[in-house]
Amino acid sequence: MDDFLIIVFVIGSFLFSFVIAFVVLKVMAKFGWGKLAAIYGYDREFEGEKMGMVSMVVNTAQYSNAISLYLGAEGIYLKPFFLFRASHKPLMIPAKQIAEMPGGLEEIIRTGVIVISEKPRAVVNLSPKIIYKLKQATGK
Repeated sequence: MDDFLIIVFVIGSFLFSFVIAFVVLKVMAKFGWGKLAAIYGYDREFEGEKMGMVSMVVNTAQYSNAISLYLGAEGIYLKPFFLFRASHKPLMIPAKQIAEMPGGLEEIIRTGVIVISEKPRAVVNLSPKIIYKLKQATGK
């Protein structure tokens, strides 16, 4: 009987933890990432060069080195780390919108910051290594 209770407790603990983590991920995605995905969501295969991992802030949620940044002819593609992909759809910021940003791609390379939107507030911070790769890829 004691072995049975231990097994039930262990399995129950894992299931409870999984359910709580799943609910938290869904709630976080709904209020921040989900709003961005409604505008910039991208389901197709993206063709471009991987620049590296970046950090991103969406409202109060921080994704420290959890987003892969790709650069291609279509624009900038942001793909979450595989653990987040269940509730975080990849994003693609069109090249046209990047060109329309104040200063365009040159300003992004100069400051190392991409402000995607204000509502929800979404900011991507680029490391010097990625800025260097962007300069090499764009010739700027």
